[in-house]
Amino acid sequence: MKWLNIFWIYIVVISVFFAAGFGYILTRENIPVSDGVGNDLQVEKNIQSGSDQRVQDFSVSDNHMTAQVDDVPSQPLPDEGRYVDWKPGIFDKYRDKQKVLFFYANWCPGCGPEDEILRQRSDEIPQNAVVVKVHYDDSQMSDPEFELARTYQIAYEHTFVILDQSGVEAARWNGGGLEEIKERLL
Repeated sequence: MKWLNIFWIYIVVISVFFAAGFGYILTRENIPVSDGVGNDLQVEKNIQSGSDQRVQDFSVSDNHMTAQVDDVPSQPLPDEGRYVDWKPGIFDKYRDKQKVLFFYANWCPGCGPEDEILRQRSDEIPQNAVVVKVHYDDSQMSDPEFELARTYQIAYEHTFVILDQSGVEAARWNGGGLEEIKERLL
């Protein structure tokens, strides 16, 4: 009977340490995580805070990932141009252009820098094409964007999909950016 009491004491002590450690991780700005769990924690934090957060610093060491995030207000893209935000009717508006969907998340360490490159160098996107930024798995994702991601079976952020004139997927890749877009569209 004595061993049963000791067993329960150990269970309670371990549970308290686990809960305290988990609470500490959730309240930190610099969140150390392992093997992809951090993305889920960071997304929850974005949803709870109600603001966009962009990764400021990102590092991997000893099989742990650390991301430092800053609050950054989301700046909408212009309604016209070669790099535009997804919205209903966008495919009809650019029906004569080849479309590249950029599935973007505001917490993604690779998406933020690529978004800035596409904004600053949008004039380098071929004139017969338009890159459409689609929010994926972040606090700004709309129901229609969710359906679009489901239609093209997007598994994670920083995915690019080239569509032919009829909206059928012609190519797909993860990572990369403007240079790869230009190579694949030529």
